[in-house]
Amino acid sequence: MRQPKAHKLTQVLPAVRFMPKLEVTKELAAELIDIVDRALVRNGKVAAGFDPSGQDIFPSIFAPEKAQRAAEYYVSTKLSEIPLPAFRKIVDRKKKGSVAFAVDQLLKSLQNENDPPYAQMRALFCGFSPAVDGLDANSEDLAVEESAPDHDDRPYEDDSLEPEGIWRAKYSPDVLGDILTHWLNLLDELHKSAGGGSKAPGRSPVDAEVVFVSWLAAYWTDLGLPLSSGRGDPSGASLQDQQGLFAEFVRKAAEIIPVQKIPKERRPASWEHAIRENLSKKT
Repeated sequence: MRQPKAHKLTQVLPAVRFMPKLEVTKELAAELIDIVDRALVRNGKVAAGFDPSGQDIFPSIFAPEKAQRAAEYYVSTKLSEIPLPAFRKIVDRKKKGSVAFAVDQLLKSLQNENDPPYAQMRALFCGFSPAVDGLDANSEDLAVEESAPDHDDRPYEDDSLEPEGIWRAKYSPDVLGDILTHWLNLLDELHKSAGGGSKAPGRSPVDAEVVFVSWLAAYWTDLGLPLSSGRGDPSGASLQDQQGLFAEFVRKAAEIIPVQKIPKERRPASWEHAIRENLSKKT
């Protein structure tokens, strides 16, 4: 089988997740539209003094919907994702209580299927008494019956659908050992790709925040608006904050995200890094 190319994990999400429905108030919708209108005028996309309430439909009217979808995707992601430090613990075979630790311990405990408890498990599965041992008369009779036939006997029939055949094919320690070995190799690879084993793997990257801003950036650039920004503002804002209409649009759109939906420790302290990550992208 062709092995997939190894990728560094920066985000861990389930294959299926819930998409919430968020509300955008009329006041917030009007503010989002106003920001886009100002950007369109400033960049010469529409004439100053135009009337959005007239017959013409201006692209800024879709700003609340675009921001709402981005916020809903963000909330879904934050509620579903597993932070990388937590994921590393799950796939670390040295971490007691982890999935990888449990798999490793079970693999080490597998013995010959003729030894307890596997012999008794096999007997139960095949419909025999688990109290029968190798020296029991019943098992001796069974052994005689299962001995190789003489050349005059009819050939063996396929027993793959019989309990003994099913046990050997699906549930025996040999089969389970092969599965667990493969599982452990995959878990080790995941642990490595998630930064496990490194001296300073760091915190979980802000992928959800970057994607949230990228959704807004896609709408912004579809309008023909530049993803330009800068730092510092005469109004007295922090010199570390990204300034400009796009940064203002991002922060205003983030107000759609309900505070009660995302725990405080999971919310970004600011959107500056996510904004900077998207400024150089051509969407």
